Order: sequence, then C-alpha cells, then structure tokens
Amino acid sequence: MTTFSDMVYALGGVPCVGLQPVGVKNYRKVDPSPLNKDEQTYRTITQAIAASVAGDVILIAPGSYDETVTVNKAKLTLIGLGGRGSVFIEATTAGAEAMEVTVDDVTLVNVGCDGDDTSSYALKLTSAARFRAYGCKIEGSDTALLLLSAAGDAIFTDCEFAWGVNGVVCAAGGPDPSTQIVFKNCRFHNISTVHITDGANTFANLQLIDCVFDAAEDGTEPTDYLTIDTAGTSGIVTGCRFATATNATGVLTIAADVQWVANMTEAGVSTARPS
Repeated sequence: MTTFSDMVYALGGVPCVGLQPVGVKNYRKVDPSPLNKDEQTYRTITQAIAASVAGDVILIAPGSYDETVTVNKAKLTLIGLGGRGSVFIEATTAGAEAMEVTVDDVTLVNVGCDGDDTSSYALKLTSAARFRAYGCKIEGSDTALLLLSAAGDAIFTDCEFAWGVNGVVCAAGGPDPSTQIVFKNCRFHNISTVHITDGANTFANLQLIDCVFDAAEDGTEPTDYLTIDTAGTSGIVTGCRFATATNATGVLTIAADVQWVANMTEAGVSTARPS
C-alpha cells in the first residue's frame, strides 16, 4: 500500500490526511472496476488526466492499463497504489508506446511503463522540465526511456530500466542538451545494446549515483553499459556497480568532462577512468 510517507515523499513534503493531499486542488482516482461509481473515479488514466487541472493528484488502482498515456497537463502527480509494480501501463497495440510527458512538473510514483515490443519507447520526455519518478519500472520497447528536445532537471530515484534494446537514450530534437538528468539508486538489467547513451545529443550534468548496471539473466552482457562520449557531454558517475570484469573503453565509454569517481566492476573499486 502507498503510505503516508510515500505521499509526502512524492509531493515534495506536502502533508496529507489519509490519501487526501493537503493543499492540492483535487485528487482523482483511476479504477476500471465496474463497481466503482464515484464521480471522481475514472476507468482509464487518460480520462483522469483529461479531467485534471494543475496540482491534481491521480491515484491509480492496481492493474494493467492497456492505453497510451500522454501527460499534457503540468503539475500532475500520478501514484500507483498497491505493492511495488502493481500498476502497469501496458500498451498492446502494435507499435504503441506507454507514456509521453510533454509538460513541466510531472511526478510518477510506483507506476510501470511497458510499451509494445515493436514500439520506439516505453516512456518519453519531450521538452519536459522538473520531471520526477520514484519506484517506477520502465521496460520493453526499443528504448525504455527516451529524452527528447532538451528535457531537463529530471530525477529518477529507485527506478528500474529493463527488457529492451536500449535503456536510456538522449536523442536529437533541438539545439540544446538534456540538462541535469539524475539517476539515483536505479537498476538497469536485461538490456541488449546499451544501458545509457547520449545518442544524437549531449547530456549536461548527467549524474549516475549508486546505480546497478547488471547483465541479462543468463549472464549475457550488453554491447555497452555506457556510451556517454559525445563532445560536450558532462557529469559524474559515482558509486555505481557494473557487471563487467573491467572498466575498459568499449563497455564503458565516457567523455572527457564526465567524472569517474569510485565505481565498481568485478575487478574491485575502480578509480581510474575507463581506458
């Protein structure tokens, strides 16, 4: 169950009474159960977003939601209720993505995004600032997380990226880099090509803190764990664990302005830059 502390954490310290956040305009519920007749309850996440206004909290009942969600209203918080992983947006239409966020100040808590196997991404941030995700699982598709058009100031805490070709891709879509993207205590696994790449753009102040970059379940490693080597990419990689025997370039490739601070491979603590 989502606890009081979860709600306070998700809302940046906003106090709550039960599941009613204090000081927000409204909260809405998503529950497809035919027994639910509450006028504040919607059958789909898309319907709840359409009815929401800035500052609303959307509480999502456990279940699988076969829809593609576009979050196009700023300052919304979407919270998945139930145990971890109980809420999943799972689009089943061929090529369908799970979620795109196109506005600022959106927060996800305990919400899973799983695009169709033939889709381009599971979750995409397009020109979105101050995005926050806590305890979410982003999986499937060609790319789990796609950052487009200078997404900025996004923080992913205790999130999981898995079961796809690429984990996180910073794609082209504007002249500016994706800035201040933070992954803290996150887990990457069962990704075949690359866990994080700056792709056709650059990261400015990328921060990878205390994350685990694992191999596939059968021990197969990705082609690369990190390829963040485009000129202009900057940031820090610290306290991370990689399921590789070495930090040689080819599995860990980082730009000159990315700091490598006390990370770990099978060989032990690595303080030397990958080379």
